[in-house]
Amino acid sequence: MGSIQYLSLFIFMVVSTITPGPNVVMVTASGANFGIKRTLPHLIGISVGVYIVMGLESLGINQLFNAYPSIPLFIKIAGSVYLTYLGILLFSKGKPNTQSKSERPLYLRESVLLQFLNPKGWILTLTVLSGYTLPGELYWPSTFVVISIYAWTCLFTTGFWMVLGSQIGRILRDEKHWKVFNSTMGALTIGCAVMLWTGF
Repeated sequence: MGSIQYLSLFIFMVVSTITPGPNVVMVTASGANFGIKRTLPHLIGISVGVYIVMGLESLGINQLFNAYPSIPLFIKIAGSVYLTYLGILLFSKGKPNTQSKSERPLYLRESVLLQFLNPKGWILTLTVLSGYTLPGELYWPSTFVVISIYAWTCLFTTGFWMVLGSQIGRILRDEKHWKVFNSTMGALTIGCAVMLWTGF
């Protein structure tokens, strides 16, 4: 790819990953409630999950999806249930309790799992692979470059929201403010679950 294509790819990836979606909402809420250090595994898990998903797509897993439509349907159902569950937990949450062992951010493996359960993420990454990889003997080198750029871009754009969330957490003081914030983020997470069933 030439410099123009790389620039086009980078701009597309920044716009597609920095705009609100399940990852952005969850990592912002986590940054506010748990801070940057404790949210890092969640953030890294997003990029790891993107690497794995795009790697599977480059190997042609979409052909399996076409042959067995029940698989993407299962992903959609599982993704919406998981996001709804996380949204309800967040919606009912008030001021963070740093002494509670039950309150914690997502582990890295849970964040990776979330990428597998996001059908719109599958479509977006497949679009990127289809539009920017090169044919023939350049397919695998270009695939590696595209996946790496996407995963790293995702790391920095969602990292921006994590930092923003941590700054919001410094502003929120009392229980009422925390309740409003977490209820809003919980509702947005549930909204993301609903959106999985629109336009897919």
